[in-house]
Amino acid sequence: MFDLAREFAKWRAQRQSLGQVSEADTWAAGIGVTVRGGHPLETAPGIPVPTLGAAQEAKAFVDARVAEGSDCVKLFTEDLSEYGGMQRLPTLSRDEVCAVVKAAHEDHKLAIVHISKQADARQAIECGADGLAHLFGDATDDQEFAAFARQRGVFFETTLDVIAGTSGLSLGRQLAADSRVAPYLSPAQKGSLIAIPPNPHPDWITNALAAARALHRAGVPVLAGTDSPNPATAHGVSLHEELALLVQAGFTPEEALHTATEVPDQIFKLGDRGRIAPGYRADLLLVDGDPTRAIGDTLSIVRIWKNGYAISRAVLTP
Repeated sequence: MFDLAREFAKWRAQRQSLGQVSEADTWAAGIGVTVRGGHPLETAPGIPVPTLGAAQEAKAFVDARVAEGSDCVKLFTEDLSEYGGMQRLPTLSRDEVCAVVKAAHEDHKLAIVHISKQADARQAIECGADGLAHLFGDATDDQEFAAFARQRGVFFETTLDVIAGTSGLSLGRQLAADSRVAPYLSPAQKGSLIAIPPNPHPDWITNALAAARALHRAGVPVLAGTDSPNPATAHGVSLHEELALLVQAGFTPEEALHTATEVPDQIFKLGDRGRIAPGYRADLLLVDGDPTRAIGDTLSIVRIWKNGYAISRAVLTP
């Protein structure tokens, strides 16, 4: 969702193919929309990345991303002030957010806004954003906000797992030690899972779970996401923990499964994924158990198929 490699042609060719591959298919926003020195560029100082200087530049900026091959447009509105003790970062103004969303829609692309505070989420929705990346941890259960989000027709990508890590929970460490998946994790994945985020905020996961519950009850589409590989998360494996957290928030196991299968297919109009049905791709996971009753059974993997071809699970660590 903020990628400098921008291998759009390669990614598009793979996901259009029905050939035998072992990698996941990729859709990407390419370079995200942020300002000079803004999030997430503070993590990679010195790397030359195009940034937005004013609202008047929004159309040209978005057009350039679409020309590169971006599948959607990702905006970043986070100044890190909620972490306390950190230097406040510059971020997109309201006019800039609204201008970028408008430009994305003119180019027939979804506009997804990265937020971590409820006020930023409301601003993005008021500007016409299609989706919000992350749930906020700074506000408690708010039925009025959930109703507002439903009325505006937005979706939320949850990333409860990274919020749980930021709250000081040890879910990542538990996942790294789970015998059902531990042998298949690379050293990098294990290292990321056991990493401890600094400056824990214990109330954030409580608030984010309440927000997920309120949005779900209001009928707002929710998509599972993890924000990997931030500390306490890792690509792939953390999605299983995300589903468990959604169940903790009040989703039924079957509803949680939909957030990672059918709902993304509908939101991003993928057309041939997310369901087991004639004409859909044979991307299948066979597990020992029934995750529609016990969501943790998704970790008890027996076999995997991609495009109908069996995928070998290599043991990576003893």
